[in-house]
This record gives sequence, structure tokens and C-alpha cells, in this order.
Amino acid sequence: MIATKMFLSWISLLCLCISLQNILCKLTVDATSSLGNPTVVIVGSGIGGTSCAYYLKKILPDANVVILETDSRIGGRIYDVKIDGEVFGIGGYAWAGYHGYIKELVDEMGLDRTDRDFDGEPNFVSPFTFTAWNGTHLIDTREIVKAHEESMEILENGTVDFYVRMEDNYALRGYETFSEMEKFLSYGALGQWPTLESRQYYTNGSVNLELQDLAMAPLQEFINSQGLESHVFSMYTSLSAFMGTGRVVGGNLKLVDALVEAASAEVFLNSTVTTVERLSNGFNVVYQRENEQREMYADYVVIAAPLEATEINFQNFDPPVSKPARDWYAAYSYIVTAEGYNMEYFTEDPDRNVSGFIIGIPGKASGLASITSISMGDLIYYKVTTTRNFTVDIEDMFINPSVRAEHHWDFGHPVLEPHTAGGATYQDVVLSPGLYNIGVMNDVMSQMEGSVIAARNAALLIGKESLNASCSICLIPTIQAKLIIIFTSMWKFILT
Repeated sequence: MIATKMFLSWISLLCLCISLQNILCKLTVDATSSLGNPTVVIVGSGIGGTSCAYYLKKILPDANVVILETDSRIGGRIYDVKIDGEVFGIGGYAWAGYHGYIKELVDEMGLDRTDRDFDGEPNFVSPFTFTAWNGTHLIDTREIVKAHEESMEILENGTVDFYVRMEDNYALRGYETFSEMEKFLSYGALGQWPTLESRQYYTNGSVNLELQDLAMAPLQEFINSQGLESHVFSMYTSLSAFMGTGRVVGGNLKLVDALVEAASAEVFLNSTVTTVERLSNGFNVVYQRENEQREMYADYVVIAAPLEATEINFQNFDPPVSKPARDWYAAYSYIVTAEGYNMEYFTEDPDRNVSGFIIGIPGKASGLASITSISMGDLIYYKVTTTRNFTVDIEDMFINPSVRAEHHWDFGHPVLEPHTAGGATYQDVVLSPGLYNIGVMNDVMSQMEGSVIAARNAALLIGKESLNASCSICLIPTIQAKLIIIFTSMWKFILT
């Protein structure tokens, strides 16, 4: 009788352990199926979206990465066209020497770049080698620089300091993540510059007003599509733009293509995301493709486009997703072949020789941002960038012009006004747990590298969140071992 009770007790305990073991196995399978290979939906296929896809694949090799792009092509603001056998970049064109991540990506993709001989030392290179256009006549900025050597020394010292602090930002940040822009700016002590207006900052710093108006303002127009009402951080990105400048040989779009391939990402073009709905354990992404509404589950969502451009409806978020609206400048780009400039348009002598490139002075050049030129045979190829439609002006600006390519972006550059108390505020890096905003970096630097910085950060945040979520799975072997100890102890008790 006692032996029978002992046997039945043993059987009951064994059944209990088997049941617990089955529950643990199920928990293991359910958890690892989602956490080991999460689905990440990226909205936008520019350099931000595609580099984020690549970083995710490096951090989470089994992740399922999907890119939804509203346009019929990938690249975003990177846009290359081939004309007469030559590749012309009419979008994002070049990077600066301290832009470490994009150069690293180019190298990892096995692509060649034009700045490989750059030694990386922060030696100031004057960006004022262009001709400024004030709407009535042309001004050689090199002559302006000669007249204001003391002011140039102030600019040189400040720009080198900015360059070094940016390098410090990369070194100090390392693989640390940031959930708000203030933390990003704390590395290298960069936080003051986005809060200060350029005009006031440089005037207080004794930089000559003529140099500001005729050289610095058009430079800022060329790089960031705005004038000296913008914040100081953006002005320093313009002043440092020619220090180690580089680009991908054959066009920057080659980098975007290579990143997509390396990430093994699925890309759906002509796919406009309309709704992101919060679920209990992820997101439901609703998008329009081929005139049909489609849906896709995602563990994480990355917005790699300006929030203002996406017009996404965020549903079931508590608290609601915050979307501080920013004003944007449109951007138009043209590739024009012509026999030369029509100097009458610039009210200049027909025999005047214009060296370098022409940049418009903000508020005085009727929307002209820049004109760069390349001579090939009997024709000259001009790249014209503007903030409005310039088709009619092109007819008057050149001799026998022909527009060979054109493109425009409604969201070219955000208005980079100072981030002061009661003024502009940063958008959120983390819009909600699992929902990330790459476009936030445009608030301080509207260059390719800014998008890559934010993309890398989003991928690291997702990687850390996946790791933290999976840590609980690591406890399962411990629980299993505890069960064995309990079973053994109880069996010994029964036997005694």
C-alpha cells in the first residue's frame, strides 16, 4: 500500500514537471520566434532608411527588414542621372571630412570615394571661392575675404573648433544610443550652437557684416537653403563643408543600392504608408500600393522620411505621437547644357569671365541657390539648384540652353531656426516604444551624414530593445534546473 502511494506520488510529480517543461518550451519558442527575427518596417528609402536597414542586418542578422517607399525609385534626396555617358548628382552630393559614418559605409560596400587621400586633420579650407549673385550684379567672394582677414581668422578658429568637437562627438558617443537630441548634442559639448542665431552670434563675435552678407549668407544658401537667421550649428556645417569633402566615384546612388543589397531588405516602391496602428505586441502598418490598401505586421517601425511629408495617421498610441511641425524649403535641381552664361541676365559685361560657381544671396537672388559648371567639348554642363521652379529663368540665364534633367523635392531642407525656450523644439527620436524617427536629425544638420547618424542610432536602439526583451528567455534554463532540483528533493523526501 505504501509502495503504491509512493509510486502514485512519483507519477503525479513527474506529470507536473513535464507540464511545466512543456509550458517553458512553448514560452521559449514563442519568444524567440519574434525576438530572434523581428520584422522591422522602414518608411523611406533614402540614405537614412537604407543605412538603417544595413545597420539592422549587422546587429540582428535574422531580422526581416522591409522598406516602404512612396516614390517610384529609391534614394530620397540622393538622385543621380546619366547624361552623355557622365553621371551627375542632382541631389545629395558630398560629405565633409568629419562625416565618419558615411565614409565607413562606402568602404564597407567596397566602393571608391574621391577623398581617400584626405589625412583627416582639421585644417581649415576657405569655402569662399565662388561668385555671389545679389540680383543686380556678381561679386567675387575672394575679394571680400582679402578685405576682412581678421574676420576670416575668427571664422577659421571657430570652424576648426566645431570640426574637432564633432570628431569628439563620434569618439565619446561610440555605441551609446540617444533617445533625445539633447543627449546627442551633449557629446562634444555641441548643445549651445543650435540655440543661437547665426547673425547675432557672428556679429557679437566681431565678424564683419559685409563678409556675413556677401559670403557667409550665400554659402549657407548653397549648403542649407537658408540665410543667417538659421542657427549656428547649421552655419558651421556650411563653413566646414569643404574640409575633406568627398563623394562616391560614379555617384552617391551607388551607395544606396549597395546598402539595400547588403541588408537583404525587401523594398516596395510606390507604397505610401497611411496608418501605423499600435497593437498589444507590435504595430499594424497600413499602406497604399497599386491602388490597393495593404497591411503588414511589424515589431518595430522606423520613420526615415520627414514626418511632415509622410502625413501618417498614428492610431491607438497612449500618449499620442507628438509631431511638432517644421517649415521646409522646397528644392529644385536641373542639369542644363548651354554655350555659356547670358551676362545680360546678370546685368554684367558680356565679356566678363565668371570663375568657380555662382551662389545666390538669400532674399536677393529670386530663389537661385547655386550654379556649378563642367566643360565637356563644345558644351558646358550646368547644375542649377533653386528653391522654386526656375524653368523660365533658365531660358534667360544661358545661351542656347537645353534642360537635360530636372527634379524637385517639396521637402528639401527644414527651416533651421534656433532652438530656444518658447521657440523651435526638437522632434522626438523615440516617438513611442518601438517607433523611431530618423528625420529628427534634420533639426540640426540637414546633410547625408545626419541621416546616417540617426539611422545608426535607431538600429542600435532596436538591437538593445530586442536584447533586453530576450534576456528573460535566458532565465528559462535556470528555471529548468530549479525544477530538476525540486523534483530530486521531493523524490528523496518520498523515499524517506
